[in-house]
Amino acid sequence: MNICNNGYKNNNGDDNMKDYKCTVCGYTYRPERGDKLHDIVPNTAFEDLPEDWKCPTCNQPKMAFEEIK
Repeated sequence: MNICNNGYKNNNGDDNMKDYKCTVCGYTYRPERGDKLHDIVPNTAFEDLPEDWKCPTCNQPKMAFEEIK
């Protein structure tokens, strides 16, 4: 795992990263894509997102997300 330019951890394609879905709007955070709106680089695990990160669609906090199994 490396720390990227923006200070976030990058897992370099770790296959164990899980997708998370917002329980409010249905947006799915996919680690392999990251979040361009918030400068989250691809391959950033959900757990490594900053605590103040919010859903890019409905602005809900991380606690509104559930792991997709």
